[in-house]
Order: sequence, then structure tokens, then C-alpha cells
Amino acid sequence: MLALFAAIFNCIMAALMPSKGAQSRAEERKKLIDNVHKAVKQCQTRFGGGTELATETDARVAALCRSLECALAHGLRVRPLKTNTSALK
Repeated sequence: MLALFAAIFNCIMAALMPSKGAQSRAEERKKLIDNVHKAVKQCQTRFGGGTELATETDARVAALCRSLECALAHGLRVRPLKTNTSALK
């Protein structure tokens, strides 16, 4: 469980680091999408046709959760949004 938290923390911290060049950001996005795709395929292979519940105790499901979290955390803003662009007033 500690390894899972460490992987998620490292993923989020990598997303918060200062931006790199446009080319490396595109490569990073592609790698994140590929990781999600591979994890989904592994889960489909294991749980696709059966009635077994897919839970995070399975390594494939945990890997899918990690890859999704990394993909969603990718490109988080380092600078806050301007206050005048908020829809909430």
C-alpha cells in the first residue's frame, strides 16, 4: 500500500514540475495515454467476460488507478487562475 501512495505522490509531483519543451510535453502525454490503454487492456483481459468484481486489491486494477490518476494530474496549473476569470462571483 505504501508503494501505491509513493507512486501516486511521484506522479503528482512530476505533473507539478515546471513545464518542459512542447515536444517533451507531447511525448509525456502520449506515454500517459499509452499507460492507461495498457492498464485497461489488462483489466479487460482479466475481468472482461466474468462476474468477478474488479477491486484495487488486484495489481492490474491498482495499476489502472495509478495510470488514470497520473493522466488526470498531468498538466496541473502551477500558477493560480486570474480572479476576474472565475465564473463564481
